Amino acid sequence: MKFLVIGEAVTLAHIVRPLKISQALTEMGHDVCFATDIREFGKFISINPKLRFRPLPSIGTQFLTRTRNRQRPYSNRDIENYLLNDRKIMDIEKPDCIIHDFRISMNLLRGLGHYICPIVDAYWATVPGEVFTLPPPQPGIFAKIAYLFPASVRGIFGCVVDHAGAGPFDRAARSLGIRPLHRFSKYLLSGDHILLAASAETFPTIRPKINHAYLGHIEWTPDTELNESIADLEYDIYLSLGSSGPAEQIPVMLKWLAELNLRTLLCTGTKHDSGKYNSGQVYVRQFVDGKDAAQRARVTICNGGSPSVYQALSAGCPVLGITSNPDQALCMRAFSNKEYVKSIPLALLKQKSFISNLTSLLNGHNRSMIKNTVPYSDIKANLPKFDELVKNQKH
Repeated sequence: MKFLVIGEAVTLAHIVRPLKISQALTEMGHDVCFATDIREFGKFISINPKLRFRPLPSIGTQFLTRTRNRQRPYSNRDIENYLLNDRKIMDIEKPDCIIHDFRISMNLLRGLGHYICPIVDAYWATVPGEVFTLPPPQPGIFAKIAYLFPASVRGIFGCVVDHAGAGPFDRAARSLGIRPLHRFSKYLLSGDHILLAASAETFPTIRPKINHAYLGHIEWTPDTELNESIADLEYDIYLSLGSSGPAEQIPVMLKWLAELNLRTLLCTGTKHDSGKYNSGQVYVRQFVDGKDAAQRARVTICNGGSPSVYQALSAGCPVLGITSNPDQALCMRAFSNKEYVKSIPLALLKQKSFISNLTSLLNGHNRSMIKNTVPYSDIKANLPKFDELVKNQKH
């Protein structure tokens, strides 16, 4: 089969996950083209030369900036440009199947004869109606007001966000003669077959729809030559906020950790600036093997997003997530019943809550039990039979 696999370059994780799937499909003998925007994250990934590659423009990290500033993530002009570029690459490649990670504009083309399979974190598909009931995690007057209300009332704030984010997609849907969905979360889940980036074991109470398939947990550490050795380091905390975490909070968290006399391995990733963090209790690296780093730490502090959380749990390491967007907050909610996973919305990040949550995680947990939360997954074995899916659609 001929596949077009797309990574939406708004974060590094949304590139690496589909890249891993592209490599798996290539090894299975399929004809695969991988497409993404490499302007911001290209130097942090390694693309197999056997894999065909095409550049595909995106708004990049403007998405994170807008989200953090409580603005619409995509404008009307953005979606117009996306659809133009999406159609161009589809006309060139003529794929049998399109797999994408967060390239939501592709879902608008679903009804035009293309088989679309979005990669979606399982918690988006498994808690419909609750996706945006969370108050905004970012600091600011809007968040402070939201947290004054009970959860039932806070859902109103979330619904406003969900509907507002859908505006440009509704406009594009009407221009294509498609019924608008009016909710950003519904556009995210509007593919022909939804590929859930998690395992059924992690979400045992979930009853997925017939067009959902569990891919399992995708080991997402970037295949990069930039990874640095940590073999000679001894540390208590692995701190990595990724490309979408609140990097401006790193200095204050390092200060709090130092006051607890905890040694920290700080991975700065795409936001590298080691000079201002180096000290006797802090080891700074730009890139490390995340799973290896988590295996040797007592606690992992991350942005609460699924790639980092799953990675740490698969290493048997407790997690403290500092969430700054709805996706991260929802991921943390999915693990709220686990004593070895704690979260703090950025809007409520204070020294007292930070130390309280961290202390409870440092008190010791069964690492073997934590590992079982995210069992090993074989992507190749979990991929659905795309040839049958496409054939059934045509009939």
